[in-house]
Amino acid sequence: MIKVIKTFFSTVLFGTLFFMYSSQAAEQKKSADPQSLVNETVEHLLITLRNKRSQIEKHPDQIYNLVEAIVLPHFDFDRMSKLVLAKHWKAATEGQKQRFIEQFRALIVRTYALSLLDYTDEKVRYLPMRGELKKRKVTVRTEVIKPGGGKALPIEYNMYLPADAWKVYDVKVDGVSLVLNYRKTYHSKIKQLGLDVLIEEMSQKSNESMQPQS
Repeated sequence: MIKVIKTFFSTVLFGTLFFMYSSQAAEQKKSADPQSLVNETVEHLLITLRNKRSQIEKHPDQIYNLVEAIVLPHFDFDRMSKLVLAKHWKAATEGQKQRFIEQFRALIVRTYALSLLDYTDEKVRYLPMRGELKKRKVTVRTEVIKPGGGKALPIEYNMYLPADAWKVYDVKVDGVSLVLNYRKTYHSKIKQLGLDVLIEEMSQKSNESMQPQS
């Protein structure tokens, strides 16, 4: 499962870099529309990542702190977890819900962090946003263009505005939903072995990916 997840995040990484801005900038952009947030921040971050490449290569463990401190505030893991578990969410105890959220969050953070090490100057094209701001739910669309050309890879971010900051609750890569992909995988495991077993396996596999590979 870790290999599959890492492959997925290696693909989505270069479109999601806009979530890695400074905390101060993130505060200033809370009220910005999601399209502007994506367009402005991704350009800044592509430059920042390139400039800090040598430092990250020398100390790859810094990637984890970077993701923990900057990326996480822009994802709604509670909502994502509820969508992933679907009908199993209602049947879960409060303790199970919290443990699943923690392990799902940890899994995403660690695999996302490892994927950061694969950055190789991909470019991002910004497409018109879908949805209405007044409805507080939109889809921000981008395309990743790899060095050397080739077919552009479409990446979409489903975002909503629960309060004063836009949050991501799903990511689609070439039409494939992250939430639905996990839902399908986890549903079979829960049905066969139960939610507690799934959570334990997530914990073990997450721990296996804690250290970046050289």
